[in-house]
This record gives sequence, C-alpha cells and structure tokens, in this order.
Amino acid sequence: MNTSMIFTFFQQNGYVLELSLAIFLFTHWMERRPRYGLRVGLCVGFLLLVSLLWQLIPWQGLWLSSLRCVLFFVLGVPCVRLCSAAEVNQAVFYVTAASAAQHMAYKAADLFELGLGMLGPLPVWLGGTVYTAAFVGCLWASAWFFGGRLRQGGGALPLTRSAVLPLLIGMQLTTNFFQNVFELYRPLLGAAGTLAFGSFDILSCLFLLFLQCEITKTLAAGRDNDILTQLLYEQKRRMEISRETVEQINIKCHDIKNQIAMLGSRIPSDEIEELNRAISIYDAAAKTGSEALDLLVVEKTLLCEKKQICFDCNADGAALDFLKPSDIYSLFGNAIDNAIEACSRVADPERRAVSVRVLREEALVSVRVENFYDGELSFADGLPQTSKADKSCHGFGVKSIRMIAEKYGGAVSIRAENGVFRLAVLLPAPEK
Repeated sequence: MNTSMIFTFFQQNGYVLELSLAIFLFTHWMERRPRYGLRVGLCVGFLLLVSLLWQLIPWQGLWLSSLRCVLFFVLGVPCVRLCSAAEVNQAVFYVTAASAAQHMAYKAADLFELGLGMLGPLPVWLGGTVYTAAFVGCLWASAWFFGGRLRQGGGALPLTRSAVLPLLIGMQLTTNFFQNVFELYRPLLGAAGTLAFGSFDILSCLFLLFLQCEITKTLAAGRDNDILTQLLYEQKRRMEISRETVEQINIKCHDIKNQIAMLGSRIPSDEIEELNRAISIYDAAAKTGSEALDLLVVEKTLLCEKKQICFDCNADGAALDFLKPSDIYSLFGNAIDNAIEACSRVADPERRAVSVRVLREEALVSVRVENFYDGELSFADGLPQTSKADKSCHGFGVKSIRMIAEKYGGAVSIRAENGVFRLAVLLPAPEK
C-alpha cells in the first residue's frame, strides 16, 4: 500500500477514526465491561466497516454527508453501551461531548494546517503529519479539560431528568450539517472566509462543551443535596434511638450502683473497681449542657474506648442552644466520626487522640475538632477528599457539616498539617 492509498484511506475514513478516539477519551473512565479491550476493538472495526461500505454508494452529496454524520453519531451510543455500564441517556450525553470535541479539534487542526500552508506549499505527507499532530493535541487537551470536568461534575449521573439532552444533540448535529455545507462551498470562501467560519465553529463547540459541564455540575449538586437531606433525616432518627438507649443504660447503671452498695464487701474489690470504672463512663459523659451533644459524647466515648482512642471533650453545650438538636447531633456526629476513623488508622498508639472544644466568645460560638492522622490528604473546594474507592457514596460528612454551618450563617475552616487535622466551625450566636 503506497502513500497515496494510505492518504486516500484516511481521507475517506478519518472522521470515523477521529470520532472513535474522541469517544474513547471521554468514556474510558466509566465502569468497564469484561474484555473491554476486545470490545473496543470490535466497535472500531465495525464503524470502519460501515464507513467502507458507505463509500460504495454511487452518489454523494450534502445530504448524504450529513446523514453519514448522524449515522456514526447514533452508532457511537451502542458502542459505548457495549464497552461500559453506562445507561442510554448517559451514553448519548457523552457521545455528544465527544462529537463536539472531535469537531472542535478537527477545525482547529484544519485552521493550523491552513495557516502553515499560507507560508508556503506543504508536501502531502507533511500536511498530513501537521494536521494529525494538531488534531491529537487539541483532542487530548479537550478530553483533559472538559472530560475531567464532566467526570468530576457528576461522573455517570442519571441524566433522565435533563430536558436539554435533545437540545444538545440538535446543536451538535446542526454543527456537523453546516460543516458539510462549508466543505461544499469552501473553494468560494477563500482564506478569510475559512478562518471566519472555522472560528465560529470552534466557539460553537466550546459553548456546547461548557454547557454540558454546567449540566453535570447542576445534576451533581442536586444529587448531593438529596443525599445530604436523607442523611440528616437518618441522623435525626438515630438521635431519637440513641436518646432512648442512653436513658435505658443510665437506669441500669443507677440500679447497678444501688446493688453494689447493698452487696458491699461480698464482692471482691477488683470487680467493684471494674464496675465503677465502666459506670463512670456514663457519669462523666452527660454534662455538656446540650442533650443532643450529651448523647453523642456517650456514644463516642464508648466507641473510642473500644478502639483505644483518647477522647477529650470540653464543650459549653449551652452555647449551642440556638441550634436544632438534630443539627447539633449531625454536625458533631459527622465531625467526630471522621476524626475517629482517621485516628483508628494511626499506627502510633500515643497519637490516637480526638479533641472537641466548644466555646462562646462574645457574639461567636467556636467549635473545634482536632485529631491526628497518617498519610496525605487532598483538598477540593476547601474540603478534604475521601480516600475511599467509591467516591460517589462517601465524603458527605464534611459537606453536611458545611451545610449546617451555612444554615446558621456560619463558616467552616479545615487545615491539615504536620499530621494534625483541625476542623473549625464559627457560628454567629444570637443575642440573648
């Protein structure tokens, strides 16, 4: 196969190869089906076969070229579904983004090649090389910038609620149609017309990709709010259960104290000391001035005792009386749970410690939770990112804390340095 045959092959089938590469770059991070590599190869081979068969159609023209773009756009959806676990609407959404990125990279590379050609005639092989390098570079940059935001903004979110999905598809297919119109009349436009049309084409694709990023960001925010609302409801129910449980335990502890007093010397002193130590955990816990916080201190004291973590709580619970009990329970529960989880992974037993401080300073209530940690932490939007593999179902603890703080007009500050994690919440206290 000589150079001219290779050039002709890529000229006739380049769109399919470019679109296949774009779809891969925008969807490769999704949950993959078994034998992913084989599935990708079969899909690309199938698309190439359809493209080769398309060349056998004896008549070619504007409408047939436009129909060809629609056909491969549609075929890209089942290809994504075959290779990944994406739903149909998700596959359509990301194929739309990939198609926009492919078209933008194509126009950018075309204009770049045109600009170099204006400096002097380019050999066919050099023009092809310049175009390929420019296209791959632009497409990779688009996938890195926009694809990364689509993934961070929502990943594989269910997009069935998105009423703009048909609009996105229409915008992209319309762009491809006008591209075919442009190719038909390109010889009449000259360099200035080509530059003007190409620039408008690139801006249209950029607009479409930015719009898709905003859609996934909005859907992700809605999903997070739904999850946070459900978590707050569950924590409210948990607080009611904890209240009943602690009340029953306190009654039992009171009965045990009376029984110890009645039995007196008939129980060995070491056993009495052990019983008194267990009972003292509850006696020392419920004195913060906030019933909701008292419940948490009881729970977390026992949990820290089990995990061999030093738990120190010095809190003016009365300063929190303007917060709803359920919000107190959620705020401190999430903060202390995160601290205990981090401490449980600390190798040095001497550094397994959690400190809680609540203090009213004039018109502000200061809440501080500190703990040691091992390893490295990454932050995004001022919040630490979960280290768990399934990030879509974790990391809502600190989001819940920030949501509660903002509900009362407060702010959250988080710092992690020298192995110490510090969470601070400042809340404006109403005048009494």
